[in-house]
Amino acid sequence: MFRAIFSVLSVLCGVGLLFVPSPFWWLGVGCLFGGGAWIAHDRWLDWHENPIWEEQVEWWFLKGKRRVLFADLFCLLIILGLAVILLGESFIGLRPIDHDHVVHYAKAWRLKDDFLWQGRLLGWSHDWFAGYPAQYLYPFGADLWIILFHTLGLGLWSFGQAYALSFGFFWFLIGASLFALSRQMFDWKVSLLAALLWMTDPGAYRMGGWVFTAVWGVWPQVLSVVWATFALAQLPKLVEGREPKAIGWFGFWMGCALLTHPMQLLNFAMLLPVIVFAYWLLKGFDRWLVSLSRLFAGYALGGMIGALWFVPFYTSKSFAQSYGAPWWTASRIGESFYQLDLFTGTWTLVTATGFVGLVAMLFSRRFLPVCLAFFSLFVLLTGSVTFSQEFHLLDLIKSFQHVQFQRFSILMKPYLFIASAYVLVAGFTSLSKLQRKSEALHPPPPAELPEPVTELTETPKDIEADDTKVSEPKASDEPPEEESEKDAVDVEHDSDVADVDEDKATETKEETSSQPVEEPPAHTSEAPVGGGLYGVTSWRTKPVGLYVLMFAVGCMIAPMLTSFFIQFGKRHFQRNLTYVRKDRFEQDKKRFVQWAKKAFAKEKHFFRLALSFGYHEHSFFDLGPRLRVPIYKIGFTPAAIYKYKMETKSRALFRTLNIKYVLSTHRMYGRDYKTAKQFGSLYLSKFLPYKPQPFTVKGKGKVVLSHWGREEIRLKADAAAQGELMLHVSAFSRWHATHNGKSIPIKVVPLKGTEKTGFMQVTLKPGTYVFSFRRSGLDWLSGIVFFIGLFCIGYLVFVHQKLDESVGVKRRVMSFVNGFVGLQERTRGMQRLLSFTVLGGALGILAVLALWSPAALGDLPIARKDIEKMTFDFGERLRFGKAWIGPAHRKGKPCRSAFSRHHCGHARWHVIEMRRLEFEKQSFKRCIWIHPQPGVAKTLSFSGVRAGDAIVGFYGITASGKMFGSHPVFLEVTIDGAVAKKVSTPQDAKTYPLVVPIPKDKKGKPVDIQFSVSAPSIGRRHFCFMAQMVKLKDDVKLQKGK
Repeated sequence: MFRAIFSVLSVLCGVGLLFVPSPFWWLGVGCLFGGGAWIAHDRWLDWHENPIWEEQVEWWFLKGKRRVLFADLFCLLIILGLAVILLGESFIGLRPIDHDHVVHYAKAWRLKDDFLWQGRLLGWSHDWFAGYPAQYLYPFGADLWIILFHTLGLGLWSFGQAYALSFGFFWFLIGASLFALSRQMFDWKVSLLAALLWMTDPGAYRMGGWVFTAVWGVWPQVLSVVWATFALAQLPKLVEGREPKAIGWFGFWMGCALLTHPMQLLNFAMLLPVIVFAYWLLKGFDRWLVSLSRLFAGYALGGMIGALWFVPFYTSKSFAQSYGAPWWTASRIGESFYQLDLFTGTWTLVTATGFVGLVAMLFSRRFLPVCLAFFSLFVLLTGSVTFSQEFHLLDLIKSFQHVQFQRFSILMKPYLFIASAYVLVAGFTSLSKLQRKSEALHPPPPAELPEPVTELTETPKDIEADDTKVSEPKASDEPPEEESEKDAVDVEHDSDVADVDEDKATETKEETSSQPVEEPPAHTSEAPVGGGLYGVTSWRTKPVGLYVLMFAVGCMIAPMLTSFFIQFGKRHFQRNLTYVRKDRFEQDKKRFVQWAKKAFAKEKHFFRLALSFGYHEHSFFDLGPRLRVPIYKIGFTPAAIYKYKMETKSRALFRTLNIKYVLSTHRMYGRDYKTAKQFGSLYLSKFLPYKPQPFTVKGKGKVVLSHWGREEIRLKADAAAQGELMLHVSAFSRWHATHNGKSIPIKVVPLKGTEKTGFMQVTLKPGTYVFSFRRSGLDWLSGIVFFIGLFCIGYLVFVHQKLDESVGVKRRVMSFVNGFVGLQERTRGMQRLLSFTVLGGALGILAVLALWSPAALGDLPIARKDIEKMTFDFGERLRFGKAWIGPAHRKGKPCRSAFSRHHCGHARWHVIEMRRLEFEKQSFKRCIWIHPQPGVAKTLSFSGVRAGDAIVGFYGITASGKMFGSHPVFLEVTIDGAVAKKVSTPQDAKTYPLVVPIPKDKKGKPVDIQFSVSAPSIGRRHFCFMAQMVKLKDDVKLQKGK
């Protein structure tokens, strides 16, 4: 008791001394270290397992399993407290306005006010761009999360405050979800540390963490990962248990994830084979069919919930704009792993220990750790551009071009944090166990023993629970009550940090109990085991020494700890978000809104308000909810992947969009603009060529707008009408047009000279035109499937367990399940055959994809149909080539080759390898990266290539190397020593066709081909080319000069 009181006083004294002048505050650090060492040595952190609590505290909630539950609740309070520290302003109702936050706020508000009150989730809205399909192309799970908090407020807080609270509690769920998942594998210390690591991860752009999730405001993907983490927490009970409740919860959380972000489609698709593989690896075919049926049932329920968004999206995905971006190559990932900067912004200690922990989890022989560790490495491989390139996935499935593969890191980071926490906690635990083992191997001399060894057979309760006991207790038929409770807790929560296999532990226990208890060796005076220079002194018998040692260590490292904690605090806890009260335009916006509500109410014709601010400035999107006026933002708009979301500013586009007013932070000059009003630093300008009619007649005749609705538009053309009628509304697959009641086709017409535009146009004739937005049959079917899935989940979670066995529904369900159990026993041989067949088929498909060489043609004068076959792909056969520094005719310093890479220097950009890079905007192509060498050419050579009719491909400078002015790169193609083609790059961020005819006397013969690259200036000359040897059809001739 004295040591406990002194430890607390030491810690309090240390805190007080931290505020005194230097160097006396060093003593405060020493007091903290000394008191903390005593607290740790007395195992206060294991208070829910410490026998002292059993003797001195008899509170009902600290007994048995309630102790573990209380510990978990206490950890959740710590997680909530950290969320409040990081996002205190959000918890008091202040809305963040950085980057994408305002867009998510506006989307959720529009869903609540324009759709939910009509009982709909999907539809058309004229409020953005030239109209857009609301919720069709981007999931609405995050919007529903915000609306949930507004509903729970019962009118006590505004929608902006609801957004703030939803974001704050979302950060709490980040830690809570990972804590719940980790508790299925490890104890509360590992789980709490893993949760804190994820919550405080600094991260980087497209790498998750605070920077991407909070500052950039891209939090719907992490929210979807939160739901997926809750689903994985049900995985052990799902595949290894027998309760149907786990199936329902897994399906519910999986469905929530699918409704929140499209990345979860890939996440759960990749998880399925990993789960099956891990189960087969550890369990074999034991209950194979039953476990897989439960897994597939959970997936089916999750798919039914997710179908509410996925089915409408899939049927209209052709209208989605590609925002895909490749990640690094596998070699670049390996280099970054060596330098411990694989995840930009993440603490290198976490990265290093995380990968060590993943390896340890792989060898744990426990289902969930093995599954998550294997999945993490699988995600790392599939996210690399090397994987998709080697198996040509982007050429095979065009949908992969919409994937931002850098975000794969967000999928695996939670499991990395669990592994890191496991290693850190296990490391400290192992040190403690090592100390106790040393004390057991080198016990103190008899004079220091408090009691004779012979009396240890009846140890007190506190000594029995201590790990430092010298001898094993005698085996008994029934374990003590406390030990039984602890075993029950371990079975319930699987919280063994050391990951000892249960079967091995049971076997060891049986062997130990069957052997007689050995007496400890008698001590002699010849060898001072417990004392002397080389003896081991127990800190339990020398507590003062422990305190003095740690006090001295604390004083010595105190000056260095200051900088460490300052840097740690800056990176992990110092968070800078801009909240609405700090918005420098907020007062000006309020004055503008107050004026606009009165002025805009007098407008008789349809019009839009244009926002002319920065390209990535989104903070003015909240004017839409305040004004209820359609808005067109000049620049990029996140969380909207509609391919007709225009970004530019031009006179023709403004007239087509019916722009009447432009709000900006500067005066709009020119004959088309006139300043109408100024609100502080905001200027409202009138667009003078404003066109009130939301349509254009290309021909003659008069057309009158009779009705303008959200999903129905009526127009009437007079008797002289002839030509084409273009409606100023973007096209979408759900729009249908009728003329005098008869259906007519709709053409999609872009606005000349303007990107990302596609307006609806029909043939103009006299009569009545009706444009109506109709939901497809699959849209309605997805809603029906959703409610069926929700009903099934509700039955499994809340009803099934409470029903009596005699109830018909439960009896049928159990009969169906028992049928699977019987089928499991009867079809074991067929299961093995089927599983190995599926595995062989998958490997065969991968082999075929790896051997396949798709055409890599750019903008060529040769059509694909004119090529008979491709005979040699220089990119795919890169490993058979040789590279050197020097021109083609004079071999210079050779480049070091390794597999399909040629290293021509120490810098990363001096590697010749296959990559998939962006040239034109959102246009990624696989090509051979070959960066020019300073002052000399760099040559890639292939020997003995069977010549066809021509070498075709493309070349160019990638978008990452775009520069102002002309900085050309020269490519020279040599065939058997003769220069066959020499080209250069006129512009950056663009590809150019490469066509090299083969001389007639070389066709069909083995030839040597060299590609030499050079440039006068090599700065940011990110050159890449692709070349293939092809055989043309007999009637095809190359253009003259090509």
